[in-house]
Amino acid sequence: MNCINLQELFANLSNALVLYARQWCKTPEDAVQEAFIDLAKCSPEPTYPKAWLYTTTRRKAQNIARAESRHRNHLEQLIQAGEYWLEPNTQNGISASDVLEGLDSLLPDQREMIIAKVWGELTFDELAVLMNCSPASAHRRYVLALTELKQRVLEANIQCASNTQCTANNPCVNQTNSGER
Repeated sequence: MNCINLQELFANLSNALVLYARQWCKTPEDAVQEAFIDLAKCSPEPTYPKAWLYTTTRRKAQNIARAESRHRNHLEQLIQAGEYWLEPNTQNGISASDVLEGLDSLLPDQREMIIAKVWGELTFDELAVLMNCSPASAHRRYVLALTELKQRVLEANIQCASNTQCTANNPCVNQTNSGER
């Protein structure tokens, strides 16, 4: 497929394809990008490129969703097995699972930055090499990622704390639905 046709298809379909892929995965942009890359490599050209893109985007989004599900299941198994990345700390009321869920909800670059710095013990010079930026930018990105993680974990804790049925051993249950169980 020539570049002009590919650019036109991207300009006309990318937003609709992102919306289409969103029903399956959390990163629909990745599914759309992978579909367009496959289309650029496709030989011979599909007879109906729009239909081909929708089909390929769906397949890519479903593959991403399966990977997301495997990742979530893996984290849940680690938590249940007690293999935490974190030492449990009951003094601050924040559980390891809250932090892991917060990490999971971050953008991949933010998650990579925090894990490399905290658990990998990389210096900001080493993070700069890893992230292909200056040490000052690595520091700034790290601080922003920590701030985002803190906000997400605190929001989860506030929602949990507002529920009187939430305990350390019992996950948060919405009070309005608790009588239905």
